Amino acid sequence: ELSEQALRHADSEGLELKKTAGESFVGVRPWPPRGKRLGPIHRGAGHQYFAVRRKPGTNEVVCLGSFVTAEEGALAYARSLAAHPPGAASASAYHGAGMTAEEAAATAANEGITLIRAPGTKSGFKGVGFDVSKKKPYPYSVAISKGGVLKHIGRFLTAEEAALEYARAIGAAEAAKAVELAEVPQGSGSIFHPGYAAPPVQTREEVLRQAAAEG
Repeated sequence: ELSEQALRHADSEGLELKKTAGESFVGVRPWPPRGKRLGPIHRGAGHQYFAVRRKPGTNEVVCLGSFVTAEEGALAYARSLAAHPPGAASASAYHGAGMTAEEAAATAANEGITLIRAPGTKSGFKGVGFDVSKKKPYPYSVAISKGGVLKHIGRFLTAEEAALEYARAIGAAEAAKAVELAEVPQGSGSIFHPGYAAPPVQTREEVLRQAAAEG
């Protein structure tokens, strides 16, 4: 069923799922028997394939995701080619696989990656910038800082796909830690957590009464 869904999506989007002379899909590779991770990509339960392509203008190989079927991987590869054709000038203009919000969320769940929400920001996610005026239709951008150097990951169609790439870039463990640190108990608040109101300031007398009540 997943294979058929991928084929239907490719047909409706006018995408060609290219094959090699050996009849395997271009850009799609089987996971090694004991393979669990490739760069930022984690192998999901039941996943047999992953998709990769070389970022245009560079020697960098981009991992497009982990998939149950080869057809899903081929669809991700075809979408990436359509969004960012070979020969494009800039690596920073990489446009991802063109995932919808639902597809990005499902991919994150399959890879065991947590998307880091940031209430109160324009994109709604940590590490994701939003600027609709410059790069339509890819308004969401991702960049990470490593060793004091800012590395541009690319621009994306949806905030969720951008958040997925950010979480992949920092790693699943760091993403989970960031989510845990960002959580605020209901009814409390902090100026460091946009979207939450700070609690009212207590007077000295109120603090002393509360301390006495709590022993």
